[in-house]
Amino acid sequence: MDNLSKEQSLYRFITNEGDFFTNDYLDESFAGKVFENSFLGKKNKISEDDFAASANASVSDVRSSAASDASSSSISSSPSSFSSAASWGNGSDIKAGIKNAMSKLRDLYGEYKAKIHDSRSEAMGIIKETSDFHGKLLEDILWYRHEVIGGQANEEGHPVPYSEIYYLNGPDDKDKSIVPVRHIIHNKNDDSVRMLIMEMQPEIENGSYSPGGLCDQHLPGKTSEEESKSPQRYFREQWKNVFKVPEGYHISPSVIRDAISEISHGEKSLRPEYILLLAGPRIYLIKTDVWDQQSYLMLDIDELISGMTASQKSEDLFTLFWLLVAAPELLGDTGMIARLIEDNRSHAYSVTSELKTGVVNVIKILGNEASHYFEKHPESSFYRDFAKTGKARETFNAAVLNDCLIYVYRLLFIFFAESRKGELGLVPERDDAYDLGYSLEHLRVLALRKLRSRGETEDFFFDNSMKKLFALYGQGSSDLIMTNGYRPEGKGLTEEWLRRIDSPIFSDAGLTYFKDLRIRNCEWQKILKNLSVTRRKSKNGRIRTGLINYAALGVNQLGAVYENLMSYRCYYAEQDLIQVHNSKETNPDLYLLDNYDNLGRYDFKNEVVRDPEDPSRPLIVSKGSFVYWLSTLDRSRSASFYTPVSLTRSTVKYTLQGIRERLDKGEMDYREILDLKIYEIPMLSTIQSLAA
Repeated sequence: MDNLSKEQSLYRFITNEGDFFTNDYLDESFAGKVFENSFLGKKNKISEDDFAASANASVSDVRSSAASDASSSSISSSPSSFSSAASWGNGSDIKAGIKNAMSKLRDLYGEYKAKIHDSRSEAMGIIKETSDFHGKLLEDILWYRHEVIGGQANEEGHPVPYSEIYYLNGPDDKDKSIVPVRHIIHNKNDDSVRMLIMEMQPEIENGSYSPGGLCDQHLPGKTSEEESKSPQRYFREQWKNVFKVPEGYHISPSVIRDAISEISHGEKSLRPEYILLLAGPRIYLIKTDVWDQQSYLMLDIDELISGMTASQKSEDLFTLFWLLVAAPELLGDTGMIARLIEDNRSHAYSVTSELKTGVVNVIKILGNEASHYFEKHPESSFYRDFAKTGKARETFNAAVLNDCLIYVYRLLFIFFAESRKGELGLVPERDDAYDLGYSLEHLRVLALRKLRSRGETEDFFFDNSMKKLFALYGQGSSDLIMTNGYRPEGKGLTEEWLRRIDSPIFSDAGLTYFKDLRIRNCEWQKILKNLSVTRRKSKNGRIRTGLINYAALGVNQLGAVYENLMSYRCYYAEQDLIQVHNSKETNPDLYLLDNYDNLGRYDFKNEVVRDPEDPSRPLIVSKGSFVYWLSTLDRSRSASFYTPVSLTRSTVKYTLQGIRERLDKGEMDYREILDLKIYEIPMLSTIQSLAA
């Protein structure tokens, strides 16, 4: 969990894989969001009518009732449907029950941990101990009791695992394929599958025991040590003390990751919304509709208990853990996880919207700063071409916009690369030379400081730093670039410190006018703030500022920023302009520009944008100003529309499916992927290439 901030360190037991939530959503308020949206929170107040029995009813009472039912009738293998009228108790009873479960977990996990870390333990023994631990964890800690999940119960009232067979393609499947599922939980209305509880070996290493993980990819050419870390699979012989494969049937797919993929694409009535996958100290919460993105939450019990021991908020941490995976929430009617995901999407949309606005502002700043600088340099090509008219002026405007976009793309690329150092490997990790001497992150922190004098405002410190940073990415860490800067300690003269990014955006050959542009400190501050700072209203109405977390932005969010730029055109105003709008229009993006001389044609009170500093005057866009305006008509003519994620996801998935199959069979070396060329058909967005 290195991607968590200090404020998020309490959540170290949560691994947020594949942006199940965006990373910045797991901030210090995450526990509060979970609680508020849960059946314990303000949005879902518990009613005494909804929950009749007490959560403090002893487990023995529950088991006695279930045992009585079992003894009075024959045990049937037909599934029981989940009932939302399950008896959890009233609010105070439930909270007491959660506290009791927290105490039980410490003892239960401590006992289990001692057994599986015994050096004499073998795979079959560890699997059996782990399965027994899972049973107690489900029933005593997470409240997946027989009367809740249905299925068979033994004489003591415990749920019987693997009492119902999960046929991957239905019971009439000619291939006789099954997937080992501990418990199948059905919907009460139509008996369709609501949730699956599965299990696998614990992700631990104990001597020669190293079963691997859920999603570690099998790659040809691994050493024998690395091979043991391939994705886990079910071996009938290893699991024979836990479940029996019916005569004539076979486990397929045996790789657990692939089995989950097949389940996620199976027949609708057999496809659950959630899969709870237990792996000893780890619990995976999988939402099948996002599994294709390898997106899930993983909760680590070991990290949880360590966090509870070190924190004064142990009850809060356990309650967060419990609400994310316990039966009352995942099998209840509050839809907490779905509501959190929707809230997260709104949150991501808000950040994306601010970044869209910020990028547009940056382009305006760059265009105006170019005019300001080159006005003082009449020998420049910018100054010469600025005076052109007609088609030549249109060509000039387009070239300026292209230069502005190159600068913006450079900045966005570096922000993203620095935020995902370990993942992308494009930027040196934990390197003071880069972090303090070159990084954009360091510069944006400096940009938040107030410039105290005219000299600081008009100087070019930021511009000098930016030019070095751009050159570092465009040329790599050559001796030429390092001459006047920092050199990483211990690095040889010829050793690559930061490899060259082979892209046109870092080549000055693509710039028409901005090769010679110098940007003042005050303008660089505005640029970095627009691309860095987010502003949100708190519940009390105050504006809270924070830094945009680029690591939390996915391909789709960055694609949306790119899409937004397709709608804009630019030019330098040849006379003073005013902004006007329909009296009912409130979206500034849809305001129009008109000549100042036409002011008298409009209703000044309702149709003209007024100067905020002097409302008696119109807001004037001065002659010579760089105008960057919304033009949806141009976008419609060019047919440049952003492809929805639902299409890009399917296209990427099925395009790469054959390659993945060849990798798994050893017919293709993973290094060959780097040599593939991606052909993008014109009707789809380049965002597919990024997703791939």
